[in-house]
Amino acid sequence: MEINLKQAISMFFSQSSFDMVYLEAVANALDAGASKIHIHFSASTLSNIKSFHLTISDNGIGFTDERYTKFCRLLEVDKDDKTHRGLGRLVYLFYFDNVKVISHYNGNQYREFNFDKEFGADAPNNSSTLDSEHESGSTLEMTGYNLSKLKEKNFADAEWIRRRILKKFYSLLYKAKKNGNDINITIQSTIGKINVVRTISAASIPELNEKTIVSKYSLDGEMTLYYSVKECDIKDSSVITAISIDNRNESIDVFADESIPKGYDMVFILYSDSFQGQTDATRQVITIKPSDMRMLQKIFRDEIITILSDLAPKIIEQTQRTSEQLNNQFPHLRGYFEEDTIGISSKNEVIKEAQTRFIKDQRDILCKSTDLTEPEFEKSMNLAGRALTEYVLFRQKTIDRLKKINKKDRESEIHNILIPMKRILRSGDFSQDIYINNTWILDDKFMTYSTVLSDMEMTDLIRELTKGEVIKDDDRPDIAIIFSDDPKTTEKFDVVIVELKRKGLKPEDNVRVEVQLEKRARGLYGLYPGKVQSLWLYGVVELDNDYKSHLSSAGYHPLYSKGNVFVNTNDITVDWESGIKIPAVRYILDLDAVVNDANARNQTFLNLIKSKFEAQ
Repeated sequence: MEINLKQAISMFFSQSSFDMVYLEAVANALDAGASKIHIHFSASTLSNIKSFHLTISDNGIGFTDERYTKFCRLLEVDKDDKTHRGLGRLVYLFYFDNVKVISHYNGNQYREFNFDKEFGADAPNNSSTLDSEHESGSTLEMTGYNLSKLKEKNFADAEWIRRRILKKFYSLLYKAKKNGNDINITIQSTIGKINVVRTISAASIPELNEKTIVSKYSLDGEMTLYYSVKECDIKDSSVITAISIDNRNESIDVFADESIPKGYDMVFILYSDSFQGQTDATRQVITIKPSDMRMLQKIFRDEIITILSDLAPKIIEQTQRTSEQLNNQFPHLRGYFEEDTIGISSKNEVIKEAQTRFIKDQRDILCKSTDLTEPEFEKSMNLAGRALTEYVLFRQKTIDRLKKINKKDRESEIHNILIPMKRILRSGDFSQDIYINNTWILDDKFMTYSTVLSDMEMTDLIRELTKGEVIKDDDRPDIAIIFSDDPKTTEKFDVVIVELKRKGLKPEDNVRVEVQLEKRARGLYGLYPGKVQSLWLYGVVELDNDYKSHLSSAGYHPLYSKGNVFVNTNDITVDWESGIKIPAVRYILDLDAVVNDANARNQTFLNLIKSKFEAQ
């Protein structure tokens, strides 16, 4: 079979990582029966890629005629062994242009050849018979690093390489130890004058506990879990969670990165005959069906939680604290969290899964007929309460955004939180606009009000209401106008006008808000004569002592609030000569009052909801 190596390398290893070079070389050495493996990465500096030199030697059986023939035939495997596909070695050529192979075998046999992108079955190889016996083994010398950079930062770190090899071959090393066979791997890194050596020994692998797991997935109905849990220094913390496939450990995501326990050295390896051969041709991807993999992950998590409950109670205590935090933060999802995964999976994943189950239950109930059974009715009421909680939590997020407003923020920042500028909200779109119309921050009754004017009409309206004021495109008054109904089609309507003043203005600039609010009211009445039946006018400003004194003299009265709120309930005179007046309530308040009062109301809802869910 003729294979274009350049195309094969690009096809199979474009997404590879440099550690695959080490792992593939170690795997091939172990397949050759090696008990000693030496890895040596050297370079003058890590920035001088031309100086990269990698040598990997072993004392395996060497490149015998049979093994060399196999090496030349890419993708051709023995009928009795479909797990060794021969593609892995191509990863060498993804990173290096030149791989020189030197091998001794059968006592006095010697072979030397170059493995490069032109390599094929007819490639020249220098095989000969030596005059004396020589220990079997092979050496790979890799030079001519051909990429401009590496994704990994630790590719030349001896300790990092040691951990990667140990993680991949832990089960094989443990099996060798159990069989009384020692395997020693030496990792050496020489960068300039700095030389670091690390070692791995099968004899040093700790004893693992074994647990039989009954599972429908396994061909014989059983799987074996090998595990070890030991406390260690935080700097030595390590977790291996993998399934054993063809004498290699293939990592399974059980612990999220954020959830890896500190201060523990833990190993969990799951073995089953059913796993064997379940990787792709390059051994980069597990080919177990996604549905089966999800089942395996759940089995894995359940067993790990059970083991940790006995051997590492501190981890379980942390998991319980995390569970409590999630239930307090998202009370509407209480009962939907998969408690067994909290503290192992990422918080985002746990929340996402709970939300998915919650939405599924909502959909199932809503798709049913109105004739609900008693249990279904109870469930629908429960779901309705949870949906309301979800909305109350959203309100809290909105309040938190307002809390962050400072003197540098423009009025438009507040405006966009109340109602996004240049957005049109209509009463018929209540369900989809409920997360946009945040005028409940001022008063909950305004949740049912809708702006119904087009962009152009709203622009014309604001221009009309601000006649005589100096307005620039980037500095026009920030006015929020909310109608209770369409002013063009309804006989009567109420209206809310909010004039926003950013923090840090001079007192005399803030005082102008009263005059501006009354001017807006008169202008609005002029545009819609006889239709405005009542007005709520809000001036959001900074209030100092002088301004409060002025408000008191001008007929304003303080209201109970967690900030500063002054109210005036006198009607507004539209025209002195005709005596026409509009019922109006005018509020002058600071942003703290807006935020803190809204927060207090919302916290009341949250506390009530939490107490109800906790009682269930």
